[in-house]
Amino acid sequence: MKNSVSDTDRIVFITGMIRSGSTLLTRMLDAYPRSAIASDPYLPIFKAIRNTVAEQITGANNIDYNLPLEDYYFYPEKQKIMEGIQGASLDLPIGNLQLSELRQQIAKAAYLSQKIVPFLDDLRGDTYSDLIISGLNVIKKAYGDEETQIIGFKSGWTDEFTKHLLLRFPNAKVIHIIRDPRAIAASIFSTGVKYPFVFVSRQWRKLATFAWVNSQPSSCCGNRVFVVKYEDLVINPLRVAKELCAFLEIEFSERMIDFKFFKDGVGNSWRQNTFYYQGIQGFSQKSIERWKGIFTSDQIGLIESLCFGEMLLYGYKSCFLKDWELPLSLVFNPPEVDECELAEWIKPYSALKIEERIHDMALECIRSTALTNGRVVSDDEKRQLCLNKDFFDFMKQRLLKI
Repeated sequence: MKNSVSDTDRIVFITGMIRSGSTLLTRMLDAYPRSAIASDPYLPIFKAIRNTVAEQITGANNIDYNLPLEDYYFYPEKQKIMEGIQGASLDLPIGNLQLSELRQQIAKAAYLSQKIVPFLDDLRGDTYSDLIISGLNVIKKAYGDEETQIIGFKSGWTDEFTKHLLLRFPNAKVIHIIRDPRAIAASIFSTGVKYPFVFVSRQWRKLATFAWVNSQPSSCCGNRVFVVKYEDLVINPLRVAKELCAFLEIEFSERMIDFKFFKDGVGNSWRQNTFYYQGIQGFSQKSIERWKGIFTSDQIGLIESLCFGEMLLYGYKSCFLKDWELPLSLVFNPPEVDECELAEWIKPYSALKIEERIHDMALECIRSTALTNGRVVSDDEKRQLCLNKDFFDFMKQRLLKI
């Protein structure tokens, strides 16, 4: 059995927000003959890259693995870390990273790809490029065979690393999946694991921004990036499957839309991880608008206020927001999740006091105003408000035409 990834292997990376349908998409591609696609095994590697870059910029040591990847909005120190990451290469030395600790983190994170765990001692190298190459080899050992030609993995939250992966692997392609942020928030909350609305919304729009930036013709690798909407996937899986095959330059296989070929991380028949329809198998269109029965109008209005520009670009219509101005009622009394309801891991990284929440919303007011009036905004301000000046300009032009 040929276990090593070769130059002839097709490499696929899938990324997007959690609860966006990325696991469904991963199981769909893994069902393709001669493919080995693992689900969410290597987020700790990308966090380690973040930690290495952040430590170089800030001088800090031992940054917490549990710290979420930043959303990077508003603050210059966050912008510096974002720019440092975007300017880094996967050939970055791993420095003081303890591989034993990293393997432990991956073993804990790989509950959807459990078959890789026995091979994690093979995860090694002097650079992050080495780690990812050895990680692909681990996936091929765990899920592939001598016929395997397509190798890859899904990693949620990591759209910002698309450029790094494509530059390092000339034969690789990346698929971003996008879903309505209201549906994502509802799906998260319905599991009983709750995050702050501001956190979910900013993370969603960050990932939506990187998906847009990475897929542009002006991007260094734009022709190797595909953006798929969850709603399109469940409404017309056949069409989307054929589009994905054309993008990956492979022949379409009916297995990609036949759930009996969808396997979980240990090789059993896969059943969707959805609160709404426990244990179902199939592409369910009912999941598209179930969020309408989950949140109050104020909660929906808050999400729409925070994400309105990006939602517009991806074709998601506002339900309660009547204009683009952030209502003052949401600024001074944001309908946030009570601290006692938040997931324990996120509490240390959340703005829990009302003063902090009002400050967050005041920053969002500035962003909203800058996007919807004729005021001249500097390039640095555009990056602070929207992470990318070209994305700011494109979104503002669209908003001012409405």
